[in-house]
Amino acid sequence: MIRGSHAVLLCGIAVDHGTRVLAPNDFIDTADDNWEEDVMDACRQHVGHNAHTSKRLKHELMNRFTKFGGATACEIYGYIKPPGSRTYDEWKKDPAATPIYEEWKRRLLGSRNCSAVADWLNQQGVPTGKYARRKSWDGPMVRRITANPLLKGMPSRGLKHTVKHHETGRRVSVKNPNGPSFYECPHLAFWTVAEFDELNALLDRSNQHFKRKWVNGTDPLLHVPRKRTRIPGQHARCWYCGRQYVWGGQRSDGKLDVLRQPRVALLEFHRIQWCLSCAADRRCGYARIDSAPRLRRPVSCVS
Repeated sequence: MIRGSHAVLLCGIAVDHGTRVLAPNDFIDTADDNWEEDVMDACRQHVGHNAHTSKRLKHELMNRFTKFGGATACEIYGYIKPPGSRTYDEWKKDPAATPIYEEWKRRLLGSRNCSAVADWLNQQGVPTGKYARRKSWDGPMVRRITANPLLKGMPSRGLKHTVKHHETGRRVSVKNPNGPSFYECPHLAFWTVAEFDELNALLDRSNQHFKRKWVNGTDPLLHVPRKRTRIPGQHARCWYCGRQYVWGGQRSDGKLDVLRQPRVALLEFHRIQWCLSCAADRRCGYARIDSAPRLRRPVSCVS
């Protein structure tokens, strides 16, 4: 059955058009006089059953985690999960990853640049991990792993939880206001607790001016789809390389209103800048975007 009273509405439309609706598993037949009561009762039972099952599974998994380190996550680079292991106590550190993480930490403390560390990892041929989708390192991936408390021997669970979006009926993942739960595994630590906390606090302070400014204590783009943007964001493309331009970054005057290629180049509004991706091939000079009345044309590269 679909969500809530919508099932009654759809069945009623079918009856109005002379269509008989049968739901054998829910014992519903619109040929019966009491079909509306049967549909509403089935919807109530389904909603209650799904909610109860969700709470039961979340409670059981969290209970396994807090008691004996069960319900483990997928291992990241530097950790070995033996076949058949069910808890974090059975995990092992990869000895080859110890010098990598030490140099990782040293470089971040010196440069505070996650992208530079990613370039170094790629040069050294360090794998991204068993379950990583990307086969090469980038800045966001380095920052995520750096913030993973598993590196200090304290795996976590419950950093996010799901809430129901009633308009669509789906559940979306949001940050847990109660915070995560931790399980102590000192044998999995690459860094000490003090080193881990100091490094992440340093990176947060260094990058806090890049974040979007909040309005009245909330993110102004909260619950706003990424595709909902003003023109020419996600419309303009480099004529040579075909990469898409989006709004983001920082202008020369300090305002966050820059049209850029994600992870490739910056292109200021109404200005001409190098298209770094095309210039690297030495076959293209600049990436150009015309003024506001002519924004329907794509970004073009001219020699």
